[in-house]
Amino acid sequence: MLLQAGLSFGQDQFVLSGNIVDQEGKPMLFGNVILKDISKDEPVKITYIEDGEFEFDPLPPQKYLLEISCLGFEKIEQEINLTENIKLSFSLKEGSNLIEEVQVVAERDAIVNKNGNLKMNIANTNFASQSTTTSLLALFPKILVSPNGESVSVIGKGSPLIYLGNRRISMEELNSIPVNSIQDIELINNPSAKYESDGRAVILIRRKKGVGDGVNVSLSEMASWNRGFNNYLGMNASLKKQQLELRTNFSYNQLQPWEGSDSAYEIEDLKVKADNSGISTVDRPQFIAGGGLYYQLNDGDYLSGNVNLRTQTSNGSISSTSNTFENDTLDNKFETLVNESELRSFFTSNLNYNKQLTKSRSNLFFGIQYSNYIRNLDSEITNNIDESGFDIFENRDQDFTIDAYAARVDLEKKIFDDETFEMGLNYAGSKAEAFSEFEILIPTDYFSAIYDYSEENIAAYAQISGTVKKMDFSLGVRAEKNKVEGGFRSTNDLTVDIDQTIFFPKVMVNIPLDSSWNLTLNYAKTVARPNYLNSSSITTYITPFLEYTRNVNLRSSINEEVSANFQYKKSSFELSYSRRKNPTFVSIIVDENTGRLISSPINLEQESSFNLSILNPFGYKKWSATNFVRFSLSEMKDPTAVVQGVTPSVYFYTRQQIQLPKQFSIGATFYGMTKRKTGVTEAKGFSNLDFFVSKTFKNKFSVTLNFNDVYRGFEFVSLTELNGIVTVSYTHLRAHETEADL
Repeated sequence: MLLQAGLSFGQDQFVLSGNIVDQEGKPMLFGNVILKDISKDEPVKITYIEDGEFEFDPLPPQKYLLEISCLGFEKIEQEINLTENIKLSFSLKEGSNLIEEVQVVAERDAIVNKNGNLKMNIANTNFASQSTTTSLLALFPKILVSPNGESVSVIGKGSPLIYLGNRRISMEELNSIPVNSIQDIELINNPSAKYESDGRAVILIRRKKGVGDGVNVSLSEMASWNRGFNNYLGMNASLKKQQLELRTNFSYNQLQPWEGSDSAYEIEDLKVKADNSGISTVDRPQFIAGGGLYYQLNDGDYLSGNVNLRTQTSNGSISSTSNTFENDTLDNKFETLVNESELRSFFTSNLNYNKQLTKSRSNLFFGIQYSNYIRNLDSEITNNIDESGFDIFENRDQDFTIDAYAARVDLEKKIFDDETFEMGLNYAGSKAEAFSEFEILIPTDYFSAIYDYSEENIAAYAQISGTVKKMDFSLGVRAEKNKVEGGFRSTNDLTVDIDQTIFFPKVMVNIPLDSSWNLTLNYAKTVARPNYLNSSSITTYITPFLEYTRNVNLRSSINEEVSANFQYKKSSFELSYSRRKNPTFVSIIVDENTGRLISSPINLEQESSFNLSILNPFGYKKWSATNFVRFSLSEMKDPTAVVQGVTPSVYFYTRQQIQLPKQFSIGATFYGMTKRKTGVTEAKGFSNLDFFVSKTFKNKFSVTLNFNDVYRGFEFVSLTELNGIVTVSYTHLRAHETEADL
């Protein structure tokens, strides 16, 4: 008996996986896959379809019954005799009736980890209760969102590329996407050569796909209370009839964003100190409208188009108090009030065509896009110096318009059963005009200028990917030609004149070590180009002694990175090293002509970083969790910096969720970072805790309460010393907030 037990324990286990597509050959986005013991007719394992694929953890050899259920499609049942690793392929047929009720024996993972890439399932999860797409991204492991919601960054990667399906989108368009129209979001940690080279990571958003003929309408209402009242009202509707699907969305949001910051400066050589404390409050009504169509021409061929409009007006003020000291004696005391009135309008449209070339086993995609962005900002600047009373110092009128065009062609061809060749061409161009008029009352002066800007980026890529002896690989190279011109009409010389071509290789190798372990190796070269368009802004008034200005002489930052990702079942461990030349950093200098402090971005010499990341999605019955930890040691070098030392840091993220009876669920998200030194900067730690409670009624109506930034710990504090100036900055990114979503 002991010998038999030992033999049983030592038996091999095998992996059962598969591909699932619809009748048109498109991967199924969601569905249930249940494995039953054929002798007992009882569920053994359950998993879910992700991008047309499913995979069970290693199983003992025996006979099973496999059941595949997708809403709107006929159910599949198949007997499996598992005596080796098996990978199956299925093509589902649309069903005339709804699928039978399926007994769910486990909760679907909200966040899925595969070879270092993360996918967040949005549809039919509590993530769908967020008010905006950016607030949704703030709950994603590795992602940080700026306080105004106008930029996102990936921990250790910087600003990502953002894609909606097959096309790249801007932050303006991202903010226009209704949350309840999103199926899932994927964070691609090491994007291939197919994607633009100015991103070390890609956020890929996939929208829901209609599964059956008919009309679907959804309404959403969210109210939130923090330092002001915010309300989000939205409607989404879709109509599907045979090959045609129409979609539209409307939203009206009444927002009152709040932001606070503090800073202190010390010029050691002059024995001068200064401090500033400011608060920004705004009333911002916002209107969003969009529409699109999808027409299936035949199997594998489709035509799609979309238009989106987002407009908002903002009326508010930036109030601040500041002081200057000389030899530790108060020199001046300032109160500044900047009243602002702003209009922003963003319009984008696109047309896409996909052709499947069956005989040559190829697929051709073509897309074009046009976008227009308008921003008009009027500012009235008043100062109260040494309690003498408020006087108007300046009136500023800044108008900005940009037109952007883009086109791309992608060809994908199967050259062998397990290998695919891809190539493509991309073009992106933009032209902009910026008008600035400054009426300076104290002292009397006047300034007016028109700035013209144009940029073109032409790119070509080629890559081959496939499988050789169970080893997956991808080899690619991308070439980009970037041309930028910018200058003021009052002069004949260009302030920006860039014309450069750079090659960017990408390599990925995935090695299955055994049935549970995978090793993924990556090498990538990327670039971070300056936003030359920002040189159109002359200066931004902060206080009478501090202004922010752009730097048209910034150089591109070239980054090289190698990484190794070990995946064990759902968990992963990643080691990476990156080195970046000419990283961008905001510095403070003294203007010798005016005596003011000038804040401006500059290029540092070099930045290097070692990282260890651990990701562990976990689920047990009604409890699901996602845990992420990143250990990092980063060093920045520059001759003008006073070295602050280098210390490691830890970033931690965890999301816990429990499903309760009667369709209740509760959960919490916590993330934070420890204090750290990078050679140039010393930063204190920050943390954030969010709670939510959700209740669903009859599978059609849900109410969610979100309690964000519970103990107000989401604050950034940093210290730097560059050019002989010590700077301490403090920013509170989000006020305590409670949200109710219907």
